[in-house]
This record gives sequence, structure tokens and C-alpha cells, in this order.
Amino acid sequence: MKVFARFALLVVFAACSPPLPLPESGPGEVLIPAGSVWRHAVDIPPEDDWVAPGYDDRNWAEGPGPLGTGVSGLSTHTADPTALEPPQMAVLFRRSFELPEGHGIEGLTAHYLRDDGLRLWLNGTEMLRHNLRAGEIERTSLAPRAVHRPEEENWERLALPADGLRPGANQIAVAVHQASVSGGDLVFDLELRGFRRSDTPVLTRGPYLQQTSRTRSVIRWQTASPARGWVDLGEVPGEVIRRVDEKTARRNHEVEVTGLPEGPVLYSVGVGETLLAGGDAAHRILRPGRKVRFWITGDQGSGDERARQVRDGMLVAAGPRLPDAWITLGDNAYPSGTEAELQVSVFDTFDRLLRTTTFWPAPGNHDLIGSTPDRDEGPYFDVFSLPTQGEAGGVPSRRERWYAFDWGPVHVVSLDSVSGHRSRNGPMLRWLEADLSRARSPWTIAALHHPPYSRGSHDAEKEVATSLVRERILPILERHGVAVIFAGHSHTYERSAENETPVFVVSGNASIPGGGPLDHPRMKVSHGGQLGSLLVDADACRLEVRAIDEAGDVYDRFRLEKAAPCTP
Repeated sequence: MKVFARFALLVVFAACSPPLPLPESGPGEVLIPAGSVWRHAVDIPPEDDWVAPGYDDRNWAEGPGPLGTGVSGLSTHTADPTALEPPQMAVLFRRSFELPEGHGIEGLTAHYLRDDGLRLWLNGTEMLRHNLRAGEIERTSLAPRAVHRPEEENWERLALPADGLRPGANQIAVAVHQASVSGGDLVFDLELRGFRRSDTPVLTRGPYLQQTSRTRSVIRWQTASPARGWVDLGEVPGEVIRRVDEKTARRNHEVEVTGLPEGPVLYSVGVGETLLAGGDAAHRILRPGRKVRFWITGDQGSGDERARQVRDGMLVAAGPRLPDAWITLGDNAYPSGTEAELQVSVFDTFDRLLRTTTFWPAPGNHDLIGSTPDRDEGPYFDVFSLPTQGEAGGVPSRRERWYAFDWGPVHVVSLDSVSGHRSRNGPMLRWLEADLSRARSPWTIAALHHPPYSRGSHDAEKEVATSLVRERILPILERHGVAVIFAGHSHTYERSAENETPVFVVSGNASIPGGGPLDHPRMKVSHGGQLGSLLVDADACRLEVRAIDEAGDVYDRFRLEKAAPCTP
């Protein structure tokens, strides 16, 4: 009787549970609607090439989306793959759609629900990976991170190229992986839209600013289908004093604007006759002046509520004056730095800030998974345009993994501590020596992922990457009088004494608070279990650093000052 009563309660709860939300309606031809019928399976022979277009899935179960297990609001309950013997970690889904000859579709957007990790193929080619390790993974592979409400109800979006489409039948295959061997919940649904060049243009990313200096900037954005873009510049809302046109049609737009005048510069972006964004005060190019403000974050790449809390805390502390520049200390998108993860962790989470504040990332180990040290290729390098020829100051680096820029009174070196220092006489260390030898700014700071000193969630004395920073990078920075070295990797906050040069700051707590012994002898201040980021204010005479928590409160601060007399 008790078993029956418990079962009845579960049935009533499931029947009364509200359905999961639908994606927002929008332009484009819907090729696969949300809530479509999908074939699904959990137990097929491991040798089956189930993602291939010609695979026979007629004996698979089928049902409408959203599909999954262990979650209320589903339309179809699949089997739990972890209940198999041996346990599997993935539910497999397949669905096809038809296109006529001459369909003209040149771009796609995938809107998807996923709990926990998702991998998607179009006609046998992988197109999207989210919350899964890089490289080959098996159906027994776990997703690295569990997804919880409300995140599992968020429809995420990624624009995709349409090169793999074909007239006739097109096959979508999806694997959704659990994050725990004990099972739990799993959710999947998908809406696929197609875009033609003749359609009204759709903005799918940005705009965002790169490589800004006093007189130039690079403005990037993305559209669902290829088009020739343009940037309009003005000094007041609604005014256009100059237009810069792209020469070719593309989805990922990149326009360099030069000869920027003194004073405010507003911008707008568009394609053809369509204004996509801007022309107002929310789209202005903040540039360095005599007094500057940086926002510095480390390991902010979770793309979840914690990252949003850190963002909002900074905005509270900053007040009406936004940071001019945003420097990151690596691990910009967990777990593998895929384009889908970068879309959520950077462009969706910080879209408003990126319209005005130039983004200067350093790579972390999670950003460069699958990238070889001798080539700047992969999602990180596709979505960011970083200086290689000294476009924003400093000695040309000829690589996007490491670079320098001048921001008012501050010279910044951003380093690759994942692979750039593996050779003692390698190109990054030779460049760093040359750049710092020529730097003449009142202040020089360094941004990198791996800290030379930490006893937080990572012990810098025991890891190869941190030890090499200490042995090979640190002597160069110290020899040239770098004022502050900012690093992440350890998900804690640690700082050395401000009367030492350089000051060491570990701030890898912008989305994942961690702990550890927190007893490194070089560190004067240490905080574990603390979310936070840094606001840095500088002029020619002083450099002040504030550690800000998710509520906008200051939990540490220090100030460096030049000897008198000094003119700001």
C-alpha cells in the first residue's frame, strides 16, 4: 500500500508538472521544430557508426521533445543509461529533415536544451560540443560538470555554418552525456533554423571590441548567414560621421576602425540596409586616457549563475564608471574552450559589457585543449582578434597566444603560461625580454594563467606549469621591474605584501570558489571559498587594486605609489 501511494504521488506530480519552456520565436526557416519526434537509444553495439546518415535506426524508440529522464516537464522519458550493465553515460538521438534542390541556406542556428553534456553531428560531421572533454570520447564518458535548474531549462544558441547541408535527407545525431555514474537527470531538445542570404540579417554574437588604442579599434560581430558588414562611427546618438565597409561577405565580421578622434566615439554595426546594433550610448568605444580602469577576472568560464554574480558585483562596485578594459587570466570557457562554451561563458554572459569595454584575454589550460603550441588555431583564436604586430603598443609578438598593449599609463603583457614558456629560449620568452626592455610606461603589469606562488586549489610548488612560470618567466618579469603579476588557475584569492616588487596576486575565483591550505609564505592575504574579481584604477602616480566580491563589497585592497614629485 505504501509503495502504491508513493507511485501515485509520483504520477500526480509528473502529470501536474509544467512543461519545459520553448525557445524564443525568431527569424529563419525552422528545419527542426522544438518538440519534434526523435528516435532514441541507450544500448547499441559499440562498433555501430550510429552518427552516419545511412544508419538504420528503425528499431530505436521514439518520442517528442523535450526528452530525457529524471526531470519533470518532459514529453518523452528515455531509459536511464546508467542503469545498464555495464553502465553507459549517454542517450543517443537521431532525426532527419529534408531540403529541396537549390535550398539556398547558408547559415544555421542550433537552439538546444542540454543536461548535462551534448555533442551534435550534421550528416556525420561534428558541429557542436558543449560540456564534454576535447578529443575522442566514448558513450561511457562522463560530462565534466553537472547542470542544475534553472540552467537545464535555458535554451542555448550557437550559429553554425551550413556547408554540410545537402539536397534531400539531412541527418542530425546527438549524444547527451550524464555527469554522474549514479545517473540523475538528463534533458534534450533541439530547434534548428536555416538562414538564406536574402533573409533579414540576424545578429548571433556581439558586437564586441578588440585591440583598442587611443586611435583605433577592431569591432567584431557574427550574423547567421554571410553578408557584407559595415561600421558607422559618430560622436552623438544618431549621428554618422564615417562608415567603414567590409570587402567580402562573411558570417564572422571583423572591421578595423582607425583615426578615431578625441572625445566620445559611438558606433553601430549592420549589413546591407539593416542596422543590427548600436548608434546609442550603450555602444561606445571606451579608450585609454590619463586615468584608466581595468576589470581583471580569473577562471570566470563557468557561464553560470556564479559568473553572473561576479559580473554584477563588479558593476555595483564600479558605479557609473565602467572599466575601460577587461583583462582575463585564463580559463575563459569550461571545460574545453569549445565555441559553444565560449558563446555561453563569454558572449552571452557578458554581452552588455563587451559592447563598450575592450576584451584582452589570456589563455588558460581549459582554453587551449586540442590546440598545438606551434599554431594559433582553434575556437579561442577564431572568436578573438588579438594583436600580433604591436597594433595597441609594445613589441610585435607575431602570435596571439602572447602579446602586449599600452593602456594609458599602464603597459600590459599577456602571456601563455600553458605552452609559451616550455622552451628556455623559445619565441615567447625572447619576445617578452625584448618587449619589457622597450617598455616606458609608468606601470607594467603581467597577466597569465598559472601563478608562480599559490597554496590554494592548486599547489604551485607541485605542478609543472607553475614551476616553469617560477623558473623561466618570473626572473624576466622581476628583472624589468614589473609592478604586479596577476594570475588565476587556483580558485582562490592570494596576495603578497604591497611593499614588495612585484606584488603577486592570484585571483582565480571569478566563477568557481575553491579552497586549499592557503599558507604560502609569500602570500600576506588569502581567501578561500570566495567568489570575486579585481578592479584596478591607475594614473601615472598610483595604481590601486580592489578585490570585489559578488555583492560588490571590497574584501582586499592595496595601493602602489610613485615617489614624489609625480604628476598624474
